[in-house]
Amino acid sequence: MNAIQRVRRFSPLMLLARPLAWGAMLFTAATLAGCGYFAVMFTPEKQASTAQTPRAKEADEYFWRTLHAGKYDELTPLITALTAAYLENPHDATIAAHLGFAHIWRLSERNRLARDA
Repeated sequence: MNAIQRVRRFSPLMLLARPLAWGAMLFTAATLAGCGYFAVMFTPEKQASTAQTPRAKEADEYFWRTLHAGKYDELTPLITALTAAYLENPHDATIAAHLGFAHIWRLSERNRLARDA
């Protein structure tokens, strides 16, 4: 049987193969996209806390000293201190904001540091 004869052979399964493949890909994409939606929708609300633990106060002071002095080289220990304070009380909105800002600071400075090195 040559190639032309193989192409001319009709199989009802061939009609279903391509739509089924596309359907499977679309189903997978929709399922993966939907996971993020459900994760956010069914997660309990976090209540912000204004109370700070001693570790959080210490990390907060360290954050402001480091930021005002522009000490990028102290950013790794700062993030470690802020992370420890956040894990101790994940409802502390100030520490969560400072931790996020420290990560953004490190991200924004990485190019300048690579050029200077």
